[in-house]
Amino acid sequence: ASGVDKCKLYFGYLFAIITGAVLPMFFFFLGPIFDSFSLETTPDEAADKIRTVCIIMFGLALGIVVTTFFQNWLLMSASANVAADLKTRYLQSILNQDSQWFDTCKDQNALASKIGKEIDLIQKGIGQKQGGILYSLTMCCSGFVVGFYKGWTLSFAMLGIAPIMLIGMGIFASAQAKRSQIASKAYAQSAGYASQALAAVRIVVSFGNEELEVTNYN
Repeated sequence: ASGVDKCKLYFGYLFAIITGAVLPMFFFFLGPIFDSFSLETTPDEAADKIRTVCIIMFGLALGIVVTTFFQNWLLMSASANVAADLKTRYLQSILNQDSQWFDTCKDQNALASKIGKEIDLIQKGIGQKQGGILYSLTMCCSGFVVGFYKGWTLSFAMLGIAPIMLIGMGIFASAQAKRSQIASKAYAQSAGYASQALAAVRIVVSFGNEELEVTNYN
């Protein structure tokens, strides 16, 4: 990645952290809104409190919109540039191999699809996925800080079930990773069969192997 793309990625991650940290702050302003509906408060006083809190929350919402926009724009543009550069280098590396390498390569037909599939996974990983992880972790930590500040008893109770949630999330992530590997391999093989059949479609039709090619693709 170039220096500009690295700066975009770092600033995108920074905006993701800021967005995740600011969102739980809304709970600080929900309490005064509910407290304003008391018997000791007159309607005019309640309206003034609610108006002030709404203005503050509106300002925070606008700030979140701005940070979210820059987060997605910076990460998507930088990851797209990195992916384009990786595809070029990937193809150059394959073309620079000796002829013996192509003889030992088992999935020559799947090379083209592997380039696109694997680079797309890298693009999502360094862009939207990484930004989403930082955003979620920061929002979780900020939420616990706000929770302990506003009510530590309930926060301790929620913290007690956190290990169970983490174990479940780890099992789900492991299953998703295995499924992604299986799907990537199957997609590469199917795309190789399809490209091979389409490149020699006249031969396939002349020998009547349409059903065989469909079976191989499936």
